[in-house]
Formats: sequence, structure tokens, C-alpha cells
Amino acid sequence: MPDPIEFVIASVVSTFTSFVCVLILRYFLPKWAHRFSATTCVGAVTAGLIAGYYLLNFSLPWPPGDSLGRFLLILLPAVVALELSPGLFGRSEKFIWSLRFLLCASAARILLHGSVYLSDEASNHADAWSVLQQAGFMIGSTALLFAVWFSFVRLSKKSEPCSIVFSFAMAIQCAGLATMLAGYIKGGTAAIPFAGTLAGTAIAVIMKKSRRLEFDREKLDGVIGLGVISLFSLLTVGRFFGNISSWCAIFIFLAPLGCFVTNLSFVKNLHSWQIIVLRLILVSMPLAAIQYLAKQEFDQKMGPLLMTVSRADAISVF
Repeated sequence: MPDPIEFVIASVVSTFTSFVCVLILRYFLPKWAHRFSATTCVGAVTAGLIAGYYLLNFSLPWPPGDSLGRFLLILLPAVVALELSPGLFGRSEKFIWSLRFLLCASAARILLHGSVYLSDEASNHADAWSVLQQAGFMIGSTALLFAVWFSFVRLSKKSEPCSIVFSFAMAIQCAGLATMLAGYIKGGTAAIPFAGTLAGTAIAVIMKKSRRLEFDREKLDGVIGLGVISLFSLLTVGRFFGNISSWCAIFIFLAPLGCFVTNLSFVKNLHSWQIIVLRLILVSMPLAAIQYLAKQEFDQKMGPLLMTVSRADAISVF
């Protein structure tokens, strides 16, 4: 059985690591941090993930043999490299978005590679997809992933990007818990460092108690990209290899869209902190409902089994 204390420690360390990485650069290298703010935040998230997975003793053999391994060892490093490149080397926005589209187009294929869903050798399997189903899923997932990514980056340039990052942190945490309840413990555990490090980076960026702590909050595009890809990947892993339901995966992925409610005319003039609070409430409500339903489903499926095991243990004691 997983140790909840270990999960809490990993989450706290991931949050603290990313938080400290951003603050150190802002305090000691303020000009550099301001110029390369996007690179700073992506680097902080990466450092937090490394620290969290180290504490969780995550084993990731190479070459990766499952969907989770391909996400952590192939897809995630590709996103990090892509989001680091504008700050380090400088690229046109159109070129960056072209690369982001290619990444969205390849994400589902990378995650499902070698699975029964795409394997020609498993055509007789009940879960095997036809060519039409494969094409439909790839095209649909590409369009949805790119649309969500593009929409949130545009929204972040208008108001409060930190609340968007917080929203993805909550959604990723919910995805991890739902995956654990569905029986895939390792797949759910992978979400813990992500939620912590995204939250830690957002907290560090939102702090502005003095001029020395001023930061270009519009440069969270890379962190938002990491949040979008990570949420999609973890939900794909949970849906196809952890048995969470399709409706659960879809609603968790779409829950952060509650942030767009603040674009309505009657809430546009709210203060920054009010927008943050409103967005977090709007996103957390459906996530809480989804988590409740997932727990209910877990109790229905596993409750009788757990009661049988506990009774057997009690009998063995006597």
C-alpha cells in the first residue's frame, strides 16, 4: 500500500524546490531573471519535478516500456526543451507555435505507442481500434490539445496567468487521485510532483512585495504549456491504462476552462486577487464533484473486497 506521508513529503519538496529556484534567481540575478523569465519558470518546474520523483524513488528504465515512461522520458523532456528554447535562443512566435502544434499532434501517438489500441497484431482484441478510430482519436486529441493550449496562453496575456497555473495544478492533482482510485497507483503517483511544482512556481511569481521582486508575469507561457501537456498525458495514461472512465477524464481536462468565465463583462473589472479567487473556485467545484464520484465508484467496486480482506485478517488473528 502507498504511504500517504511519502506523498505529502514529495509534494511539499516539489513545491518548495520550484518556489526557491524562482526566488533565488529573482533576488540574486534580477536583470537576468526578468529577461529570461519564461526560462526561469520552466527551469524551476523541472527542478521541482526532479526533486519530487527522486523522493518517490520513481524507477524509469530506458527505453521506456509503458505509456507513463514514454511521457516522463520522451514527451515531457520535449516540452521542456521546446519551452526553454525561446528564452535561450530566441525564436519567432509563429515558429514556436508550429513546434507546439507538432508536439500536440505527436502526444497521443507517443503515449499509446505499442498498446493494444494501435497494434495491428492485436486486431482481434476487444479493445483494438480500427484505422478509422485511430485516425479519429489522433485528429481529435490534436485539435483539442492545441486549442486548449493556445486559448490559455492568450488568456494568460490578458489577466492573472498565475491563477491558470494554479488551476492546472488542481486538475493534475485530481487526475492523479482519480487514477489511483481506479487502481493504477504508479500512474496516479506521477501527478503528485507536477501539482506541487506548478503551485510552487505560481506562488513565487505572484509574490511582489517589493520592486526587487517584480517579475514579468506574462512569461508563464512555458509553464502553462507544461501544465496542458502534463494534464493531457496523465489523463490519457489513467484512461487507457488505469481504467478511469472517459467522462471523468474529459471533465477533468476541461475543468480549467472555468478560468474563462472571468472574461465576461460583469467580472472584467474585478481586482487581481478577486479574479484569482473566482477562477480557483470555479475550477475547484467541478473537480471536487468529480473526485467525490470517483470515490463513490471506488467504494462500490472495492468496498466488498476490502471488507472481506479485513474479516479474513481478523479471523486469522483469533
